[in-house]
Amino acid sequence: MSCESIPRNGLGQFTQVDMIGVICPTCETTHEIYPSDFNRGRRFCSVSCASEAHLPRFNARNRVNLSCEFCGKDFESVVSDTDRKFCSNECRGKSMINLDRSEEQIFYASQEWKEVRTSVYKRDKYLCQICGCGKKGGKRVAHHLDGIRENKIDRINKDRIITLCIPCHNKVHGKFGGKI
Repeated sequence: MSCESIPRNGLGQFTQVDMIGVICPTCETTHEIYPSDFNRGRRFCSVSCASEAHLPRFNARNRVNLSCEFCGKDFESVVSDTDRKFCSNECRGKSMINLDRSEEQIFYASQEWKEVRTSVYKRDKYLCQICGCGKKGGKRVAHHLDGIRENKIDRINKDRIITLCIPCHNKVHGKFGGKI
């Protein structure tokens, strides 16, 4: 049967194929399925009826058992996804929040840093201290003049931190070929 012989609706989409009635082997109710599903051997009215019959799911692929690296819970995954390490997005997210983070990440996530950064922005009136741009809503960076690796003691000293726009901050660090 070619595509031209299948009827289409006013939008050019194929119209519904006639469904056939079958009896579910588990619950013995009558339901309708597509002829293509019938040809594939599908007879159950639902996934739960197929599960009760202890048959594999209709769309089951080869599966493997894995263990979650965060909570240790066993979970199933398809063979093509054996590099999966977590049973859920929740465990994946929790695994990223751990004490193995670098000291810098912990510092930048601290409430102390957020307060200092906000006060520096206000002091500088949210203007870049190099080019003077101050677009409303533009992205700003609180830049340490000494760097926090080199000078851990002064990393919250407001006199050693300035407000920069992102392009100037990139130039200061020599990113993307720029240098100030």
